[in-house]
Amino acid sequence: MKGDGSKAGSSSRRRVRRRIGGGGAAAGGVDRISEVCDDVLLKILLLMPLVDAVRTSELSRRWAALWTRLPRLGLCDEDDYVGGGGGAGGSRFAGFVDSVLSRVAAVVPQIPRYVIIRVFKETNFDAARITSWASFVAAHRFAVEFHLCVAIIKVSELDSRQLPEEIVHLPCFETTKRISLCLLYISCRLALPTSGVFASLTELKLHTVQFSEFAGAAIGEVISKRCPCLEILEMETITGVLELTLHSTSLVHLDLTMVKMMELHVVAPKLQTVAVASCFQFFSSNSTAVSISAPKLQRVRWLDACPEQTHVGPIDRLHELVVGEAMVVEEGWLLGGVHSNFDMIMRHFSRTDMLQLRIPIYPEFIGHKQLMENIILPQHYSSLELVVEPNKHVFGSSMVCLLRRCHGLRALHVCLGQRKQGVGTTCLYCFWDHMFSTWRNATIRLNYLEELVIKDFNGTSHELDFLKFVCTCVVSIRKIKLVLAEGVIPTAGAYVELGFLRSKARSAECYFIVNQAPIRFM
Repeated sequence: MKGDGSKAGSSSRRRVRRRIGGGGAAAGGVDRISEVCDDVLLKILLLMPLVDAVRTSELSRRWAALWTRLPRLGLCDEDDYVGGGGGAGGSRFAGFVDSVLSRVAAVVPQIPRYVIIRVFKETNFDAARITSWASFVAAHRFAVEFHLCVAIIKVSELDSRQLPEEIVHLPCFETTKRISLCLLYISCRLALPTSGVFASLTELKLHTVQFSEFAGAAIGEVISKRCPCLEILEMETITGVLELTLHSTSLVHLDLTMVKMMELHVVAPKLQTVAVASCFQFFSSNSTAVSISAPKLQRVRWLDACPEQTHVGPIDRLHELVVGEAMVVEEGWLLGGVHSNFDMIMRHFSRTDMLQLRIPIYPEFIGHKQLMENIILPQHYSSLELVVEPNKHVFGSSMVCLLRRCHGLRALHVCLGQRKQGVGTTCLYCFWDHMFSTWRNATIRLNYLEELVIKDFNGTSHELDFLKFVCTCVVSIRKIKLVLAEGVIPTAGAYVELGFLRSKARSAECYFIVNQAPIRFM
């Protein structure tokens, strides 16, 4: 009996295996994947790391070259073909990149591709290897976009000052439309091509780049004379460029952050957006200069010291002006604002639709009152956004000092910045408040104000005092919006505290915004 049962069980298992793996369409023997068109398979391969997509070439003859038709090539040394932080792992990755680029370049007909190379680990890479990759991609003209990021923090156990300086030579990409470079490699500097035209380049982004001695002086000329289609230029954390002169008939967007320079000169008839942050603060204002000729300019973001030699040409209509204090970055840490003449830039813009003013109230408040009184606002603007950094001080007196000069204001937005960064609430005894507490009884007129928005509202006593003060200054406000800070929930007591709005703003729509959801309380 026992033996018969064993034979029966074995026969049953064989029948099951035949039903599952047997031949014929009904038995599931048809290769369903082969029936799928190449376009669908390529979309599937795009969802996986490139190293895995390349491995599919071993599946069948049809798959052998399928991955070479991928429109996006993402090469990163953090994928699993790199077995460590350097040595053999880095060599395998370098060999993999060389192999992929050569296989892709051999594809006929060639298709436009997005090439992304990222190196994050401590490997034995050198500038020559990086240059060879960029030169190969540029020479074979298959990259519509080229993104290179070399962010090796620990280059060597030796002091970085003892490392020999290496040069990464950027080739001329004649057909590439968008290029971004990040070279966080302590001993690498970037050199520009001496000839050729970036004929198709529309977007150039440079991040954490040290220019070689001659490249820093030549970057403006390369952009002006050899990038005829460039529309977007972004440069962040750049050294080696003391003077930047741009003459471009195509440039639309210019963003400069932490570019340590002394002079900026721009002539761009199509330029619409200019953003400058922490570029001139490293030098005295009498040794720096700025000139901008851009009649179509619409948006200006200036978070920096203002050079004494500043000239801004006529502008048809400026929609947005953002002005604030420069920030100091030291050893990778963002420090508090430094005292500068950042507000002087507003003297060069007489009219704007929206003005955003970022006001730091320093822990050492000496000189702050004079700063507020000396700020010269544009003559014409209808919307004002005040981004306040209280630093545990009250902000009412600063706001009132500015609002005295805002007679035609229609919309007022106040953002109580740095709450999310844990700056904390106002100290119990704020000398700034006791010294200038008369602001609560001041008399100003905001006859045209229709909208009041306070963001990161905590409902503290001085915030309520400021809200009450504004309501006493308006004639007929239409909307009051209180965007509560993260973790703040309105209570029954809050509705009682805000009861004064019923008499001061009877016709207004009043809302709490809690987790992006509006709650009307009037």
